[in-house]
Parts: sequence; structure tokens; C-alpha cells
Amino acid sequence: MMETIETTLIRIPVKNLVTSPLNVRKKQGTGIEELAALIASQGLIHNLVVTPQLKKSRQTGKHEVVAGGRRLAALNLLIADGRLPKDHEIDCRVIGRQEALEISLAENSRREHMHPADLVMAYRNLTDAGLSPDEIAPRFGVSPLTVRRYLKLANVSPALLQLYAEDSMNFDQIAALALTEDHELQERLWHNTPEWQRNGATFRRLITGNEINIRTNPLAKFVGVEAYEAAGGLIRRDLFGNEDEGYMQDAELLESLALEKLNQAVESVKEEGFAWVQVELNSIIPIGLNLGV
Repeated sequence: MMETIETTLIRIPVKNLVTSPLNVRKKQGTGIEELAALIASQGLIHNLVVTPQLKKSRQTGKHEVVAGGRRLAALNLLIADGRLPKDHEIDCRVIGRQEALEISLAENSRREHMHPADLVMAYRNLTDAGLSPDEIAPRFGVSPLTVRRYLKLANVSPALLQLYAEDSMNFDQIAALALTEDHELQERLWHNTPEWQRNGATFRRLITGNEINIRTNPLAKFVGVEAYEAAGGLIRRDLFGNEDEGYMQDAELLESLALEKLNQAVESVKEEGFAWVQVELNSIIPIGLNLGV
């Protein structure tokens, strides 16, 4: 039978807490700013585990944190930023030094990151409760774009989202399928594509079809996204790519805008001495006869 460890819960000022040499996690944790944002919005959900600090067998008045080093760093960041008062106190679980190593090892070894599929549903539940991505983001120390990206995955077929949650599909695959909100198309692409071809590049190509890549297509670069959208053109955005990635869905509109922009330049070109000017979309370079040469 496992022996029960005697503990005491007391409030201790953050300024009187230091990292314990008994903490098994020696490498500085990451995501401190995100954790600080979470603590600022939700409070400290889990108590820190500490032992009295001893020097020459005497207590110094400070306590060493054996479990909760990242939380301590986040609390210190909040105090340094003025988001918490300098004398802020928190509840700490005090244990004996003989149990410290066991507790530290137990906490750090059991830690497991949340699966992205669970995060997708958590963000969607928050939006269903009336919160916008801009309101959700600061509560968890992430950007609104990150929240929107996860919410994009919520538009994937529930059957495919379940496959992702079960690790039968990877992130690149589900992110590509999220380019369309048509569940039937998503499932058809997944089930009808040979397993060896089930990758993000294949799914993006099949979904976008004849749509125009705004980063690589010469006409798209010539006309520009702003002019295209101002004319009512629709763009399929790839939220999981770079911010400037997407696909123009109206090829006829794009060609029309390109011709309009080229024709606007005809008169100025004629003034340079050309008797005639012809514009072609495949080159977008005016050609003709310069009478001044």
C-alpha cells in the first residue's frame, strides 16, 4: 500500500518563491507568455508544489518550487509587466524535501499535450457561447489567426475530424481538406484517393482545380488581390499557409481586369510614338511599331 504524503496548503508571496534544485525539469520551459495570458484570464488553476528553502539547516523564509516552474515563470512575468501586484500571493502545496523528487518526477512525466482535435472543439464551443476569435485569443495567449485556423478545422466533416482525433489522419491532410467546407467532397476525396497519394499537396490540387494561385500566377500578380476583390472576386483562403496565400476563383473576372488595366496603358504607350498597340494576356507586354525609331 502506497504511503500517503503529508501536505499543507498555504499562501505564499510570489516574490518568496524560487526554483528548486530538486525539480527534475532542468531545461527552461517554453510558452511562458501564453501561459501568463492564461493565468491572467483564468487564474492559477493548479497550485505550485514547494518545499521550505534551507541554508545551513535553517529555513530562509523562502520556498523552492519543485513542481510548477513554468507557472512560476509566468507569474513573475505578470508581475514584471504590472498585470499582477508585486506582493501577489498564491496557494502552494508544501511538502517535505524527502518527497520532493518523487512529486516533481510524477508531475513532469505524466504531462501530455492536448490533441489539436480537442482544441478545435474547445474553441468552437467558446464561439458557440458568443466569443469571437479576437476575444478568445488573449485568454489563451495565442493570436486571433491561430484561433481562426483551429476553427477552420471545425468545418471539416465530423467523420474525418474523428479520424484526425484517432491519429488516422495527419495535420497536413486535414488542413488541406479544410480548404472546402463541402463535407461530401472532403469525404469523397479522402476515400477515393489512393492511400499513397493522400497528402496535402494532392488534396489542395484536387480542391482548387482551375483556380488561380495568387502568389504564383502572373495575371494575379499583375491585377492584384485588392483590385480583384474590389470587383467582387472571391478568393479561397489557405488559413494554414502564409497570410498571402489563396486561390482566385473567378478566372474570367481576372482576365477582364487584366485587359482593362492593359487597355488603360494603351494611350500612354501610343504617345511614345507607336502607330498601333496590341495587348496580349499571355505576355502582358505591349508590342507594336515605334514610328520614332
